[in-house]
Amino acid sequence: MARVYDNYSSLIDFTRASSGTALRPISYGDELVTNGGFDSDSDWTKGTGWTISDGTSTASAATGNLQQSVSVTAGKIYFITFDIVAYTSGSINRVQLGTVVGNTLNASSVGTYSSAIVANATGSGVQLYVVPSNFSGSIDNISVREVLFDQPNGTLTLFNHPTNVPRIEYDAQGNRLGLLVEESRTNLIEYSDFSATWTSSNCTLTSSQQSPDGNTNAIIFERNSTASSYLAKAANKAASSLTYSLSVFVKKDTARYFAVRLQGLYPSRADVVFDLNSGSIATPAATVLNFSSPSAYIENIGNGWYRCILTTTSDTYTLINSLFSFNSNNVAIDGTDTAPDSSGIIFGAQLEQASFPTSYIPTSASAATRSADVASIGVSEFGYNQSEGTLFIEAAPNHAPTSDDYLIQIDNGSSTKRYAVRLDNVTATKSFVINSGATTTISNGTRLDAGESIKIAFAFSDGDQAVSIDGGSVQVGSAVALNGLTTLRIGSDDGALRYLDGHIKSIKYYPRRLTNAQLQELTS
Repeated sequence: MARVYDNYSSLIDFTRASSGTALRPISYGDELVTNGGFDSDSDWTKGTGWTISDGTSTASAATGNLQQSVSVTAGKIYFITFDIVAYTSGSINRVQLGTVVGNTLNASSVGTYSSAIVANATGSGVQLYVVPSNFSGSIDNISVREVLFDQPNGTLTLFNHPTNVPRIEYDAQGNRLGLLVEESRTNLIEYSDFSATWTSSNCTLTSSQQSPDGNTNAIIFERNSTASSYLAKAANKAASSLTYSLSVFVKKDTARYFAVRLQGLYPSRADVVFDLNSGSIATPAATVLNFSSPSAYIENIGNGWYRCILTTTSDTYTLINSLFSFNSNNVAIDGTDTAPDSSGIIFGAQLEQASFPTSYIPTSASAATRSADVASIGVSEFGYNQSEGTLFIEAAPNHAPTSDDYLIQIDNGSSTKRYAVRLDNVTATKSFVINSGATTTISNGTRLDAGESIKIAFAFSDGDQAVSIDGGSVQVGSAVALNGLTTLRIGSDDGALRYLDGHIKSIKYYPRRLTNAQLQELTS
């Protein structure tokens, strides 16, 4: 398991079996590659098929590695980037630090490629490998720099964290939201960057625009007609009616409005129009025919970018289409616009089979799944007192409660013996659960809305359990103290099945039962 690196205690064990994005201040260390621009035929060891001249390294059906020694530290994260400036055939099978094939970056067409990679070795002799597979083409501008998180000079970036690296997320104003904990999700759209298989009508698409992830992989969408104009993509779905959330990142250019549609068998659909001037909904989400339960919201992620979201329950048609359009008038996808040159910038399309969206999941050529975030601490690591104690947590879900979403839990490896704080799915309230064979629930009866922060302090001793929520009056329950508890779980339950899907900002533990007055003071 990986340890949490930055703002949170190294006591936390964390796993996520995939990469995961989050908005975070990012800066970079010094350049570690010598002669990464190939200005001279030096500093590189050239395997079979490689030559260096005229500011590039060129391969002719290359099968040998291009490599040099760099100085890195195991466990630290490094950002690798390079350009393929000419391409004929084959591929760069991988670019990696050290010998572990799992930390790789591969490419097979002209373009800029980048990835955050965890170093697997320490020293000045760790090899940076460019490993070809019968590659014919030219590469340039190879760079390796350490990733520095959360520095004062960092730029807010939709950063794609490597496998097993926790995500500490920030809002558009640079305020730290906390540790992001999410369930596993799949982006059903195969090319989230619009690079292939999208259908366009009455518009011109221009690539290589600056995107929220710091790369030049966003596109400009420009209408070239006053008629209906859109960018569309179909995705397979089950035949039965299901709920979907469509999200995309957009930035104003000349167009004020941005329209989003989820469509089944036309005219069955859901529509919403967003106002990019005010960052608000211009025309509320509405449905036609067999679509139902529409909702929408817009999220500011900084630097002029917004994430626009539409959620609806679809019809029984086996395809669901995602459609987008920019316009100068407040019109839907199939509406006309008096300004044919209205335009905007678009990036990162995502379609999830769920009632709310999660963090962006990049895709290329196929649907992709982000694994769940699993965070915990063994109670032996922090001097846990089995007979009495107090735990404080401040957190915020990114959605309304859906399935008894768990903020925190201390248990013995099962749900039969636990203290838990969860958001109740049935009553949609903030609640504290004591379970020792039978469940005792203490709740303040107040609904928690999406994005709303909550502070909870709960205390226990033999025969006495109490909880205060957001400075409210202390609610008391009675049960014997639960001995033999082994694990504190953060943002999920013991089965890692029910997740907060939000941010954990703060956790505090006291090895004694605080007074009721102290519980209220902690949560005020």
